[in-house]
Amino acid sequence: MVKVRHIPGPVDGAFGQPERMRFDDDDRIVIDEIDWRRHLTNDDGHILQAAHDAKIKREITHARMKIEAGKSGFRHDRHWYATGAMTARLRADVAEMNDLPFAERQMIMWKEDFLLEFERLELRYPKTVTRGAPLEKVLGRINRIIVLRHGKLKNKGKRKYAGRLKMLFDEPPGPKAFLEWRTMYLGADRDPLVLRSRKYKSGNRDDQMTEEQNKLLKKYSQKFICRTKPSVNGLRDLMKAEIEKVLNPARKKAGKPQIAVPSYGRLKKEIDMMDWFEKVAGREGVEEALRKARAYGDGRQDVLRPLQEVEIDHWTVNLRTILTRVGIWPKLTRNSRRRLEKVRMTLGAAICRRTHCILALVLSRTASVESTVRLIEMAVSDKKRFADAAGCITPYDIHGTMEMIFMDGGPAFNNAEVRAVLRDLKVDFEISPGGLPHFRGMVERLFGTLDSHVVSWFEGRTFADIGAKGDYDPDARAGTSVEELGRVLVRYVVDRHHNRPLKQLGGETSRECYKRLTKEYGVCPPPDSHKLRNVFGIDIKRIVGPGGIRFLGIQYRSRTLHEHFLKVGGVQLECRIHPANLGAISVKIGKSWLTVMGPKEFDRVDAETWIAAEAAMRARMAHTEKTITGPIINAAILEIERTAEVGRKRARIDDSPLGRKALLAAEATMRIFADYPDEIDEDAPEPSTDVYATAIPVVTAAAGRARKAAKPAETPKAGRKAAKPAETPKAGRKPARKAAGSRKAPKSAAKASKASKPVPGRRPGLRRTLSAKD
Repeated sequence: MVKVRHIPGPVDGAFGQPERMRFDDDDRIVIDEIDWRRHLTNDDGHILQAAHDAKIKREITHARMKIEAGKSGFRHDRHWYATGAMTARLRADVAEMNDLPFAERQMIMWKEDFLLEFERLELRYPKTVTRGAPLEKVLGRINRIIVLRHGKLKNKGKRKYAGRLKMLFDEPPGPKAFLEWRTMYLGADRDPLVLRSRKYKSGNRDDQMTEEQNKLLKKYSQKFICRTKPSVNGLRDLMKAEIEKVLNPARKKAGKPQIAVPSYGRLKKEIDMMDWFEKVAGREGVEEALRKARAYGDGRQDVLRPLQEVEIDHWTVNLRTILTRVGIWPKLTRNSRRRLEKVRMTLGAAICRRTHCILALVLSRTASVESTVRLIEMAVSDKKRFADAAGCITPYDIHGTMEMIFMDGGPAFNNAEVRAVLRDLKVDFEISPGGLPHFRGMVERLFGTLDSHVVSWFEGRTFADIGAKGDYDPDARAGTSVEELGRVLVRYVVDRHHNRPLKQLGGETSRECYKRLTKEYGVCPPPDSHKLRNVFGIDIKRIVGPGGIRFLGIQYRSRTLHEHFLKVGGVQLECRIHPANLGAISVKIGKSWLTVMGPKEFDRVDAETWIAAEAAMRARMAHTEKTITGPIINAAILEIERTAEVGRKRARIDDSPLGRKALLAAEATMRIFADYPDEIDEDAPEPSTDVYATAIPVVTAAAGRARKAAKPAETPKAGRKAAKPAETPKAGRKPARKAAGSRKAPKSAAKASKASKPVPGRRPGLRRTLSAKD
């Protein structure tokens, strides 16, 4: 289904043909699979005459003839239509010397040596060397000359030694045979093919079987085509029993001759003469015969560009793997390891038909819609983080938007969600008919390669069938985790598969082919961050406040969002986030989506890295809860990225890295917030004014009482932090913080307002009630 070879196009004059070519009248010229003969030649060109019809002629210039002669389909056979050449072909039944076996070629050359040596001696010694009575002595003399000459040639310039094996014809021909050779040789215009021996036609080729035997052979050879798959020996035994027990006794009574039992070889020959397709269809079924006999080749020849056509499919890995983290396995006891769940994962793959590059790999428990969407997302996204975390040497920089996707009609592919994703990416798709895996032959072959080159090295293989598995117990020997399998697959694809020369690509590697064709044709660019978020993002709902929208402890705010808050208040808005990039969030306002940027430190930071960094900071700063600054976030993220555990976690190709439930669960445990109250919003009209200076404070009754109880020493100015409490709290109790800088309400206020809960990171006096969606 794909053009898999990189073969340069035809080049005119590639074989160095002369400017003007001379042909004889008896030459054969083959152009466009038609035999031609020269009819006329002048300074302008040739007039050719069709060999099969003298009335058909064509003209061709010398320049055009040179171009035609440079093509691979052109042929020129000198003196093909000469009488002597045709006589030699009739006798030898071949057109070229190299069409004969080696021994026969040597025999023909030996005969020609006799003829040529006789002519040389006849010219040198005309009185003694004649075709008369002393011919037998002359032939003996010629034989000694030829043996001596060929013996020296066989030594190949080396010294003589006893026991050297040489192929020589010792006995000379008789006078009668020699004269027959000479007559045939001269009659064929000295074409040595005419000297071929007639022994290749020897033997009695007539059918030795009687009519009754042929009927029996036909009958039992047809029984071979049966779903019970009888053997040839078994059929011959049945035929023998019928002849000896049934037919021969009846023929003996009737006075007819007995029927001899045909041999095993004769019955086998009768079966071998039947069509192979007919035998497979009869013994294994029509579907199996069609599968084995279906023609295949290089595939579609119009696939020229990289990522022009991509095949995707799922395959159940022939390996029992363990659902546990890698770091836990060595610490478990033997009984604990046995109790762990052992499953066979499903591998989804996407491969480019033109370059054989693998665009995506996803391991999942089953072939599902989620795994298909993630497979498409990985194909169009940057995969550098997977290669880096898996320790690959070769960059995994093969990504872009494909033009066409070929997939099967299974529920994991043929559904509204996957088609909607492809529609948003402007990718065409084609669903292959069921039961015809050769329509996606490249990805099917990829799975076979991964099974033999990768999976075969692990313990716990389930093999392709029961016969191949034997008494091997995959559950008892399973010791490979899903994470380990994923890393090995990524490493094999990036460092081995993409760098292996393929004969389908003319000896070029997949990566070289991709790089070359990308420079020549280019590829459709991958989706931008906004498109990735809208197509592959996760939908959540959040209540907008004066500080914007908070997700995973990150404050997303903009001037447009704040103006919308001033109009509608703290309403619940539909949001869309992309776990692979927390730098921005999409908020639906009306019928359109608004992109709201977060702190610049979170640009291209994925959710897993931020969750791990927040957990590390929470462990170090457990004694307090406060808003952190940009440098602290950057240092924490860099520290987390340097750890191998998070690197391995980010390199997972098993399931989705973080789903909606996992993100919300992680968000509920967060206490460190990425909020910058001292920083100035760039969207504000005046750089020196706080972005929340125009916000309308919403103060509850409990918050008001808490503010009066705090009694600050001085009123803080807008945009600055409040002063610390004037009174020193008693030992063992936390101070009641000022409303301007506090993150928790006083104890009395907390009791008075059970339904209202303070939100960390808010400005003084601003409160809201957390919804169930939080």
